[in-house]
Amino acid sequence: MRVELQQVSAGPDPAHSILQNISLRIEEGEHIALIGPSGAGKTTLLHLLGLSLAPHAGQVLYEDRDYWAGRAGLRHRYRAHVMIAPQTPPLPPRQRVVTAIQAARLAHMGFWASLRAWLAPRDLVEVRNVLAEFDLADKLFERVDRLSGGERQRVGLARLAWSLADLWLVDEPLAALDPVRARQAMQVMTRLASEREITLIASFHQVDLALEFFPRVIGLREGHIFFDAAPKDIRQEDVTALFENEKGSD
Repeated sequence: MRVELQQVSAGPDPAHSILQNISLRIEEGEHIALIGPSGAGKTTLLHLLGLSLAPHAGQVLYEDRDYWAGRAGLRHRYRAHVMIAPQTPPLPPRQRVVTAIQAARLAHMGFWASLRAWLAPRDLVEVRNVLAEFDLADKLFERVDRLSGGERQRVGLARLAWSLADLWLVDEPLAALDPVRARQAMQVMTRLASEREITLIASFHQVDLALEFFPRVIGLREGHIFFDAAPKDIRQEDVTALFENEKGSD
């Protein structure tokens, strides 16, 4: 999915624009890592791209179309093609893992199909295979509240993999993972996105992994694009300057 931002400002309210005058073009199938200090606007940018946050100024175009200029129903239909994976996955504590995974496709189901999926989960072999990608096959029928923080975060990534979205927007997917699990998650996430030709945009504090796994890295600082380059063109001094005097929150 191709997305373009044209001189966009956005934030929680018009008086507080976290992103300021951002212009950016994302081609279909691109993989982009967002890095930068807390407060730089990484999470805001992801929600802007996911149509869960309207711009205060400028335009956000999806395949050359401005959905904020149209009816709300058009935005709702577009959102079915987008999957946002927040840092803390929205998993009801009493829900079984299999049900949490299958919820990723609810936007593509009618009411009765959704109800059947909740009462009697189907595609159990396929769901187990997705969980196996993240070493969670044995957690298929486990309750979410019995998982560790790292397991819940991996379930959130498995939801992403089970979805039918064309655009994956992932916020700090490695925050609760140890270094071995973090590398494994990066390998699986980028491989699956490549195989399915999915546009993948993810934010990270793990700069080394972002530079290793993503062909394009955008550094955000104080609501502006600090750099936008291939990893080979990003110098250590650029990264140091990006994080200098880090403060705030996204």
